[in-house]
Amino acid sequence: MGLRVERAAMAAVLAVAAALALGGTACFAESEALCPSELEFCGPLRGEANGYTAAQVAQLRRSAGAALLLTGIMAAAPSAAGLLEMRAQSRRGPHRTKASLHILFVSHLLSAWGDRMWQMATPLIFMDLFRDTLVPTATYTLVVYVVIMLRLPAMGLWIDRTDRLSAQQWTCLGENVCIVGTCALICGGVLVDPAEWGVSALSLSNAATLVWFAMLILLGCVGELLNSTGTVSLEKDWVVVIADTLHIPVGEINTILRRIDLTCKALAPALFAALYQGLGVTMRARIFYGAALLGLWNLISCPLEICLLRIVYARFADELSEKLHEHKDGTRHTHTLGHLPHAHPLLLDETTPGHHPLRTGTGGAGAAVGKLSGRVLEDVVLDVREKEHVHVGSDGTMHRHKHEVGDLVPHHHLPGHDEGVHVHPVLLSSDIYGGPAVIVGYAHENRGNTGTWTSLRLGASVYMAQPIFGASLAYTLLYMTVLDNGPLMTSYLEWAELPPAWVGSGRGAGAIFGLVGTFVYPWLARRLEGGTRAAGFVSLWVFCILLLPVGILLVIEPSGEATSACMVAVVAVSRAALWAFDLAITELCQTTVPEDDRGIFSTVQTASYQFFYVFIQVLGIIAAQPRRFPYLALFSIAVVWAAGIVYSIWHWRHAANALVPASTHAETRSLLHKHGQDDHGHNHSHSHGHGHGDHGHDHGHGDHA
Repeated sequence: MGLRVERAAMAAVLAVAAALALGGTACFAESEALCPSELEFCGPLRGEANGYTAAQVAQLRRSAGAALLLTGIMAAAPSAAGLLEMRAQSRRGPHRTKASLHILFVSHLLSAWGDRMWQMATPLIFMDLFRDTLVPTATYTLVVYVVIMLRLPAMGLWIDRTDRLSAQQWTCLGENVCIVGTCALICGGVLVDPAEWGVSALSLSNAATLVWFAMLILLGCVGELLNSTGTVSLEKDWVVVIADTLHIPVGEINTILRRIDLTCKALAPALFAALYQGLGVTMRARIFYGAALLGLWNLISCPLEICLLRIVYARFADELSEKLHEHKDGTRHTHTLGHLPHAHPLLLDETTPGHHPLRTGTGGAGAAVGKLSGRVLEDVVLDVREKEHVHVGSDGTMHRHKHEVGDLVPHHHLPGHDEGVHVHPVLLSSDIYGGPAVIVGYAHENRGNTGTWTSLRLGASVYMAQPIFGASLAYTLLYMTVLDNGPLMTSYLEWAELPPAWVGSGRGAGAIFGLVGTFVYPWLARRLEGGTRAAGFVSLWVFCILLLPVGILLVIEPSGEATSACMVAVVAVSRAALWAFDLAITELCQTTVPEDDRGIFSTVQTASYQFFYVFIQVLGIIAAQPRRFPYLALFSIAVVWAAGIVYSIWHWRHAANALVPASTHAETRSLLHKHGQDDHGHNHSHSHGHGHGDHGHDHGHGDHA
């Protein structure tokens, strides 16, 4: 079938987008015949009613027309790009070029644009609903971040053992369903009780409102968790494999993705705020149509984003479909289409004390055993089900028994007799098959299905064991700051009576300087001797030094206008250094963390910096008075300098010995196939059934490929 379904889906989205753009154009031109009518309680668009003047009706038409037109254009452009790329792919055949990345960038643009709109919509709508209190917004944000912090490591384990395409599709679909569900709840509330919603402030003391708000929090937690999971999968895994396949620096792709993020961060919130403000004269109209616009965008962009991801996947299917996987004994092999927790037969030395297995990973003694005995391993596994054999217990005792045919699972994995690892291996006499005696045992998977706390412990151990732990820790500490144009800093600047135009200009300038940082980082990495590591060192210390003037002024004149203006300017300029450091850390993670640890490492890193973000927000709640904000700002500067010290220690420790990059996907696949095919001249794979996928094995001794 190829990509026929994707082609049809994108053509359908293109038709819907064209209809929206046409309707929006007509509405913007104030055509009464084609302009969609507004709900009666929000003020009709077709004429004057309910006290609306002609000027107000014209304003509503133009605002609605602009919203529909922009939504149509934003959906039509990616649809057309996807269809053109599919046509170009059919002409190019199997040859892959950098042009194949364009679809990946378009898909990321859709995702980032929707995320930034949602981040802007949440506080706006909540403030209009609850009015003079920040408690609902703060509660929503705090609960969502805590849930992500606790559950994201478990999602990292899921990423590591799940097919890449399935992970992306499910996270994208789930996130958009949650956002659409949230928008439906908001619009439903306005429809059910139009006399109350948007007229007077809602109160959480009302039972119905409390249940409604709890449902919003639930959908928000699930949606943000899936969004973070999908982002980690794409940016920390897909990008590495694709860059390796195309033989281009992974930093080149990272830079473009970060520029897309920053562009969306600058434009999407401003555009949504402008549309939200003009979508109705009354507050209830803004609430209803703001939520409806957001839900409409996600309904259109979700299938489009999935189709674009499927096009990218199809272009790199051979590489993206395989994932490396390691067992406790060091056995490494690839899985196709994901895997479930499982075990494999092992070759063990008969004389090994305590039944410890020879390392069966790439190289080492296990490879030598494999060359002698690997040829007969398949026959051994199939044969022991019918022959009497000896089991050695953990206490050294031995017993004989015989497997029935039904004891062997369909994919030829020998069933265990004890949940412990290597407790009941099967002893086979050397005179039956010739060569050295072998024991068939079990290589149990490193990670199975785990709960929240087990995932956190396992994730923390994997995270801290990586050679870039120090650099990653420094990166996560940077989130423990109030100097970030966030709600705490914005509230303080408003209290300090800094003109709102200055605050808004600072945000826009920060996005521009962030884009500058994406150009500075590649320049530094190319010219400094330490490459990525040195570029991160320079960027972080430039960021630290830039914050010093703010710290000095906060000590001299905590609430002065000069201090506030300096704070806005410094925070904006420092974004260049901050985003350059962000790119350095991203590339370090991608190039040094092994493939089968990328998911769990990246999600624990994300959970860690969200923990620090929650911590500083809690401090903000404790020190709620604006006059105490300077203390929070000074604490933030101290933490940033602590991060600089942590990174410097890590940098100097690794300066003499450069980090050894993790094996690339192509290198490992080549090694696995070399062991499996050159030694034995055949391939062998297992079918694990539903959800388990197909996989080829290499236990270091060449028994499977």
